[in-house]
Amino acid sequence: MDLKMKKIAFAACLTGPLAGCMQMAPIETPPAKAAIVSTVDSEWLAAGTTTIAIRSVIQDAKGKTKKELTGVPCTIESDEVRANVVTPQEVIVPKYKQRGRFENRGLPSALIVTCETDEMRGATSVGPVEKQMTTAVGGGLAVALVAAATSAAIAGSTPWGYPENILVPMGHK
Repeated sequence: MDLKMKKIAFAACLTGPLAGCMQMAPIETPPAKAAIVSTVDSEWLAAGTTTIAIRSVIQDAKGKTKKELTGVPCTIESDEVRANVVTPQEVIVPKYKQRGRFENRGLPSALIVTCETDEMRGATSVGPVEKQMTTAVGGGLAVALVAAATSAAIAGSTPWGYPENILVPMGHK
């Protein structure tokens, strides 16, 4: 198993109720590139992209992943992008500037991932990841204020992105 696959498997183990700790299928298909919706202002797009692994899974009653399904066609849609993938596959989406001058600080809409076969269907919604502010402990008030201000400046200038893995729970129609 290559390093990238190990990272994805490890991340799947950490995603909480959406995943159990199981071996995920290798991604052998090249990434799909999401098409940007024509109404998106290019001023809002940040430099770079985010690559997201899309996987379709069957879960038990507690939400633990029992089995990964492969070869499932999925659509990824938001107000900003559209893409089609066949699981497991990665999709490349843009990053968005996080600025006070944009409405809601430039927060993009959630990605809606819908997967469907003849027998099964699943959907999930994943919101963008916001950079979190950090605080300093043990350095006194001055250190805490400087750390908070620096962290807020970084968070305000760091692009919005999405999680690296999206698991779509599948169920019978």
